[in-house]
Parts: sequence; C-alpha cells; structure tokens
Amino acid sequence: EQLCKRLRFNCGGMMNWPVVHNSMTAGIIGTVPRWRYLFFTDALLAKLPPEEIEAVVAHEIGHSQRRHLFF
Repeated sequence: EQLCKRLRFNCGGMMNWPVVHNSMTAGIIGTVPRWRYLFFTDALLAKLPPEEIEAVVAHEIGHSQRRHLFF
C-alpha cells in the first residue's frame, strides 16, 4: 500500500486470490481506479519476502500504467 501511495497509484484495494491454489501469482483487474484491484495468491505472500512482494506490486502497476488491461 505504501508503494501505491508513493507512485500515486489508486486502486480499490488488494485482495487474496483463492482461485489459484498452490500457485505463486498475482494479477490486476479493472481500468477505473475505484474498481481496480490487485490480487495475490496465498503461496506468493507466504513464500516471498516483503521486498519481492513490493516488486510484484510494481510489476502489476506497470501493467496498468502501460494500459495492458485494455488488450
């Protein structure tokens, strides 16, 4: 959340992604900031240290900044 604030990236929130069990992945959905969400699997959050999770968040923000969500 601190990274999002520093980058002025607005989103509706960060959520758990329970659909993909035992997989280390993340995703972003939504193009409108109020309804844009970042998703993370439990495995990713459990196995990566905080600085690597921050890198994953930055990667997902990059998808939004580069407008990959429109494709």
